[in-house]
Amino acid sequence: MILACGGWACQRFISQSDIRGGNPVARQDQEHFSSRFQVCADCRKNFCDRCVPFTLLRRTRCPLCGGRLVDGQRADRVWGTPLPGFVLYHNKGIELSESGQFRAALVEFDEAARRRPEYRSAHFHRGVLLARVGRDQEALRAFQRVIQLDPRNIAARFELGKMLRQLGKPAEAVRAYDRVLRLEPRYAIALTHKAIALTDLGHHDEALAACDTALRLHATNEAVEGTAHVAGTAYAAQTAVFLKLGQYDDALAAIDNSLQYEPDNADSYVVRARILDELGREAEARRDRRQAERLRDSQPG
Repeated sequence: MILACGGWACQRFISQSDIRGGNPVARQDQEHFSSRFQVCADCRKNFCDRCVPFTLLRRTRCPLCGGRLVDGQRADRVWGTPLPGFVLYHNKGIELSESGQFRAALVEFDEAARRRPEYRSAHFHRGVLLARVGRDQEALRAFQRVIQLDPRNIAARFELGKMLRQLGKPAEAVRAYDRVLRLEPRYAIALTHKAIALTDLGHHDEALAACDTALRLHATNEAVEGTAHVAGTAYAAQTAVFLKLGQYDDALAAIDNSLQYEPDNADSYVVRARILDELGREAEARRDRRQAERLRDSQPG
């Protein structure tokens, strides 16, 4: 049986096998497969031996819900038992959130966190939804709670940086992103968001350097996230720097590069129209604004 690892940004698979010593194919490809894993007795997420190493010195807890971890060799005993109520509330929150019912989802995550105060994933998703509905200070506290429970939580530290910048605290946001990058230097999206905060502070050379690093990580497949969004965001961040500097030809080239990776990004067409206005190309700017409107009208909700 092949399982997914529940660790943050982990691309490894878990091979559960009845063969003594584990599946030989998986044993020979430890970069992509783990033969040893642990499963949470509560939320039932599986974790490979890199995301949650085996240790005899202390009992590790689930990085998502704080539950007890069980050796994967005894996973069948865990999988066959009913899910606890707080996990059911959490999972319902995920389902509602994915269907766009954000306020209803928030109620479910609130209840999951109330029933299990150390439920990191419930607090994290609460923060994401609170930010989405404009309750910024509460979102900030939710991410801080996750970090209090798990100081090495990369996702929460990244979202904390986004909230700090949104609250008009770019210097604090840069410090938050620096903490993220100390934990995972290959997190290219964190570099691009750091670049945006640096631009707010007027540190343009540092911002462009951060964008260049993110693009290099993407080009060499070293970034932890292998999506076009990485390059699209990095070029968009470059665009913001060039706009601040009044370098409109460079800004146009950068936003065009961004659109190569994310051609359906309505915001990028709005920015491109602004640049074209600055260059005196009003007819093209009007076309881009119409394209932005078409893209927004075509989006669900």
